[in-house]
Amino acid sequence: LHNLSEVFAVSIIHSLWQGLLIWVVLRVALIVVPSLSAVKKYNMAVIAILSIFICFIYTLLTEIQAYNWINLKSPGVLPLLPYLNLSVNPQHIIQNQSFYNAMSGYLPYISAIYLAGLLVNVAKLGWEWNKIKQIKQSLIPAEQMQQFINSFSKNLNITKHIQLKFSELIDVPCMTGYFKPLILLPVSMATYLSACEIESILLHELSHIKRNDYIVNLLQQIITVLLFINPFAQLINRTINQERENGCDDLVVEKTGKPLIYANALLKLEETRGLH
Repeated sequence: LHNLSEVFAVSIIHSLWQGLLIWVVLRVALIVVPSLSAVKKYNMAVIAILSIFICFIYTLLTEIQAYNWINLKSPGVLPLLPYLNLSVNPQHIIQNQSFYNAMSGYLPYISAIYLAGLLVNVAKLGWEWNKIKQIKQSLIPAEQMQQFINSFSKNLNITKHIQLKFSELIDVPCMTGYFKPLILLPVSMATYLSACEIESILLHELSHIKRNDYIVNLLQQIITVLLFINPFAQLINRTINQERENGCDDLVVEKTGKPLIYANALLKLEETRGLH
C-alpha cells in the first residue's frame, strides 16, 4: 500500500502540470479563433478533458512499470507485489529517485487526501443518481404535448422514441437517458410560458438528444469525479457545459428563426427557477 500510494500520488502531481498545459492550449485556441461555433468549441473542450484523463492513466501505468517496488512487510508475511511481476526500469529509477526521496514523506498523505475526496464525490454522484430515480418514480403524463415531441423529433431526424413527462420535483426542463430518452418538464411551466415558448424549450431538450449529449455528459461526470483534485479539469468541465448549452441554443434559433421568443422563455425560466 505504501508503494502504491507513492505511485498514485506522483501520477496526481504530474496530472496538474499536464492539465495546465492542455488548458492553456485550449484557451489560446479559443482566444485566437473567437469565431468558432459553439459546437466546435464544445468538441475541442471534450477532446481536452479526454486528453487530461488519458495523460493521467498513461502516467499512472508508466509509474507502475518504472517504480522500484519494495516489500515493506516483515519476512514472515507473504509479499503481494512481487507476485505481480512488475518490471523495473533502472534508468527511470535513477532519474526520478531524487524526486521520490524529496516527496516520499508527503506522497502517502496526498493519496489519502485524494481517496477521501474521491469517496465524497462518488457519494455525491450516487446521491444525484438516486434523486433522478426518485424523480422517475413520480412522473405525470404529458399526453397532449407528446405529439409536439413526436413531430419535432421527426423534423430533427431523431429515430428514437422520446417520452415527455411532467414532474413536481424539478424547477427547470431537463432530459435523461440514452436508449430510452426522457424529457422532464416542471409541472408549473405551462402556467407562465406561451405555446411558442414551450416549443422552443422542447427543441432545446431535443437538441441534447440529437447531439448524444447524455453519453458525453456521463463520461464527463466520471472523469471529473476521478480528477476532482485537478482544477484545470474542472475549468474545462465548465467550458464543456457552457458550450453544450450554447450549441443547443444555436440549433433552436436556427430551427425556429425566433430568437426573441426563445430568449424570453429562458428569462422566464430563470426568474421562476427559485420560486418552485
